[in-house]
Amino acid sequence: MEQLLTRLVDKFGYDKPIATDEILTAWGDYSRPWVFRLLKRFNEEQKIIKYESGIYYLPTQTIFGKPSALSRRLVLEKKYIGDGNEVFGYYSGLSLLNLWGLSNQVPAKPEVVSSKASAIVRKIPYGKQYAVLRKARTPITSNNVSALELLEAFCAMPRYSLDERAINRIKELVVILKIQQKEVFKYASLFPAKAIKNLLYAGVENVFA
Repeated sequence: MEQLLTRLVDKFGYDKPIATDEILTAWGDYSRPWVFRLLKRFNEEQKIIKYESGIYYLPTQTIFGKPSALSRRLVLEKKYIGDGNEVFGYYSGLSLLNLWGLSNQVPAKPEVVSSKASAIVRKIPYGKQYAVLRKARTPITSNNVSALELLEAFCAMPRYSLDERAINRIKELVVILKIQQKEVFKYASLFPAKAIKNLLYAGVENVFA
């Protein structure tokens, strides 16, 4: 049975969230009931650990000889932002501004917008706290995610914070991410008017791909 563990290690690595469906696919030459019996056994042996319903991971060993803990951030991203094959979400609010280097504040409660969200907004468990999950305004894909993030960033930024440093950083990201003007204006109407006003104020339209 060790070769089955090796199969997962080769595909996903250690300390990374793995969805149940991904394990079923990786072990597709075995029946579903057999896979779940084996997962139960491996979990008892702490070779594969069940983090929560639908999420497992392959632990490493800590210096104390105990299995490593899985990053809650990685689980959040796996479930609501992207699974390595497709993109279906992004960080928003202060989480996005911090990620983009537009704020030094580290949010205690991450904010995520996702196509996987069913409610307009709800709180989801995040360790001993919670994260804020919002339903996407439009389906999110790898093709439009950067344009949507840009509009989201301008929604989250008050006008007074759009100083020279912030504007230069945004323009730099527009170039790095190859954000296209047509994509931004395609989705602009889905966001509050503040987003496009801040965009024009920053002069970002001059650096679009």
